[in-house]
Amino acid sequence: WSFQTTSSFFRPTPKPRILKIQDGNKMAGCKSGWYESVFYKGDSFAVAQPSKLITCYQSTTTTTPSPSEEYATMRVKESATLVQITMFAGLLFLLFVMFRSYSRFKTDWYRLIGVYLIGTIGVPVSILLGPQHPGFNRIVGFGILVHNLAEVFIIGHVWFGNVNKRGHNRYGGIYTLLYVWVILTLIAFLPHAPLFLILMIQGAGCDWMLVATFVHLGRWMNKTGNAEHFKSDGGCMGCVHANLGLAAAIMHIVSIQPLFFSFATTLQGLTLFTVIALFPTFLVYIWFAAVDKLESPFIIQPNPSSRAAMDCDRNQLLVRILRKENEIELKQRSVVNPQEEKDDGAAADQTQIVNNDEYPKPSDRDGDRKKSYTYGDVVVYGLVNIDKTNGMKWFKILVGVTFSVSVANSLLVFFSPCYINMVPVVCD
Repeated sequence: WSFQTTSSFFRPTPKPRILKIQDGNKMAGCKSGWYESVFYKGDSFAVAQPSKLITCYQSTTTTTPSPSEEYATMRVKESATLVQITMFAGLLFLLFVMFRSYSRFKTDWYRLIGVYLIGTIGVPVSILLGPQHPGFNRIVGFGILVHNLAEVFIIGHVWFGNVNKRGHNRYGGIYTLLYVWVILTLIAFLPHAPLFLILMIQGAGCDWMLVATFVHLGRWMNKTGNAEHFKSDGGCMGCVHANLGLAAAIMHIVSIQPLFFSFATTLQGLTLFTVIALFPTFLVYIWFAAVDKLESPFIIQPNPSSRAAMDCDRNQLLVRILRKENEIELKQRSVVNPQEEKDDGAAADQTQIVNNDEYPKPSDRDGDRKKSYTYGDVVVYGLVNIDKTNGMKWFKILVGVTFSVSVANSLLVFFSPCYINMVPVVCD
């Protein structure tokens, strides 16, 4: 694209209603026109709308509606507001459930989904805080960033485990900070049209990568026999567990498509489908987290005076005592034999590496059951670290595939004003 600013933007006009910044060529072949940035009266931020639809929205701001039209408009706004309030209340309740269910001793699926809930709430909040005219705007970009950051949080834990753990994911936090800085810079300085496309590509990429991750995770768990401990008399719960996460990810990526199309075509009613689908999607995510009965109970957080909590506190205290004793012993030996101190220092470092794990290895959890990894163990250690042979290979393959799919998905939405004539729908 070639971007230019029309000189009319800088000329004072009497009673200004709309200020337009042309983001590119008119692209005469587009049925609804190409994207143009528009400043509506009373808005501090511009919105990107197809050029042929701007006249329709301009006429609604300059004409006085009839009482029946005004009543119909208010009814639509009331219904939309009630839907948003209901979904917000539902998501806040689910967030409370995640808060009561997550383990305060280690990373688990309840915590990951809770962070995902917070990030997802950021999208409708950004829509409410931004310009109230249909189309894409920069404020929505911040909501998309927060949402995708939560998805990166889940994907990073599944593939690489805990951030900055020795030998696991030491630089994950740095990569995440660079990602946030780059996207924030693009939101601040890039024109609307390319910004919309880039945010869609990376947003859809995270969504599709989440789908691919659950597909691979379920396949890997069943292939390696790690899902055996889910089997019960009623059937294979491991299969159900794998499919629940996949179903939730698919529900989300299907429900997010109307939101993208609403930005491209300015058909604002499509966003309601996305908002309505949020609650059932996260219900399935919570079901996925609750199936693993070996992890923390659903809604019931371990009581500080419970046996499990006291055992964990005791183990952490023993680790600190052992570290202190090792340090004292090394100092005493260094006085007697400096060479012995050097040899013991390497052993102490190795001991510290082992003790840095704040929870037991999967093979040490339960001697009665088969030694295997649970879904909870995967988000602690990461598939790349567990499956050292094929983990990184599959990660790179899935990144390449999902990136290609997200580009195709985003281009289909981005050029929708060119092959869909929204003039009769919007203007009439």
